[in-house]
Amino acid sequence: MAAIITITFNPALDKSITVPELISEKKLKCSQPVYEPGGGGINVARAIKKLGGDPTAIFLAGGFAGDKINELLNDDGITAKRINITGKIYALRNSFFMSLHSFKFLLLSKQRIQLLSQAI
Repeated sequence: MAAIITITFNPALDKSITVPELISEKKLKCSQPVYEPGGGGINVARAIKKLGGDPTAIFLAGGFAGDKINELLNDDGITAKRINITGKIYALRNSFFMSLHSFKFLLLSKQRIQLLSQAI
């Protein structure tokens, strides 16, 4: 089989949590966060791995998010080649909250999350 190499210039670190029920204006207890690596080439590499291939994912990243993406790709058995950059990538741009029982959801932007975290 030919070598498959993906390149991701703008990787992402997706962070998700769950709550038993989404209730407005109440303090909610959420699950531990689950992190997943993402971004165009990284998503392709993960799909190739699930289909039985052996991809190499090359990506540009710095900071905690870059470290975590590298760790998660290695945990998934994907060969990761990180090109370090001096800047940081965003670990969280928007958050999507969904209740597991009522199927209610809430989408918060980064600015709304900061306001929400200050209010709690």
